[in-house]
Amino acid sequence: MFYITCKNLLIKSSFTFYTPRPKRPDLNSSSQQDYLKRFYSLNLGDHRPPVRSVRSASTMEEKIREMQNFFGLKETGNMDPHTLNVMKEARCGVPDVDNFGFYPNRPKWKNHIITYTIARYTPDMKKEDVEKSVRSALKMWSDATPLKFIKLNHRKADIVFSFSRRTHGDFFPFDGPGGVLAHAFMPGMGMGGDVHFDEDETWTMTLGKNWELNTYSDLLSVAAHELGHSLGLTHSRDPSAIMYPNYRHQSNQEGKTDHNSSSCCVIRGAARLLFFLHCGSFSFFTLCSY
Repeated sequence: MFYITCKNLLIKSSFTFYTPRPKRPDLNSSSQQDYLKRFYSLNLGDHRPPVRSVRSASTMEEKIREMQNFFGLKETGNMDPHTLNVMKEARCGVPDVDNFGFYPNRPKWKNHIITYTIARYTPDMKKEDVEKSVRSALKMWSDATPLKFIKLNHRKADIVFSFSRRTHGDFFPFDGPGGVLAHAFMPGMGMGGDVHFDEDETWTMTLGKNWELNTYSDLLSVAAHELGHSLGLTHSRDPSAIMYPNYRHQSNQEGKTDHNSSSCCVIRGAARLLFFLHCGSFSFFTLCSY
């Protein structure tokens, strides 16, 4: 295993500032627990009082602190307003812990040519716009790495993109508008590498300045993040990193998403990209926001 410094590698960036995505409604205690179970492996076990309830409270506090630490919040162990606000933000459905930390024996793509297909499209966008957004997201990764992506017209591709609602056959149901926007799977056979988008979101390619920016999901931004998981990346604690779990729509000063901008930024941050070189060794890269 070896490491490579990537100061000279660039990835195209077409955005200049953040516009926050809509937050989900106020979370009740059950929703708070569900959040920590899904993203921080909270396990309260059964609830036999009184000892069990004390242990559960301690476990809950521990997981709240873990979540606060990940997002750079003050570690109070309580559901304070700052913590709840972060929980309400639209985000990726992949856990923040115990997810895609890579070791030599973990699943990974066996070569640098990866195939993909789009199995189900969203009616929110023209078919060609969906394909363009996906191609743009893939190009961000291929420009920064030795990976090459080839489109196929059948579901036997390595990475299958699809739009689905609620329960959709992978044991990770979507939650309706807001909340989780998409999720992806680590490299591997079957569903490995696949990217699923929540069809209950309203997807778009370009956000005009007269649109309600807080009600639309930019497909390119979400696809670029999810592809990081398809290639083997963990979530990053850096809010400016492409692999930060909470989504922020990013636009120019006119409130318009410009996917053709030639602006670039140096690859940086805490996200790590795993890919094979011809010698079969591991290399890790960091990635900036896009």
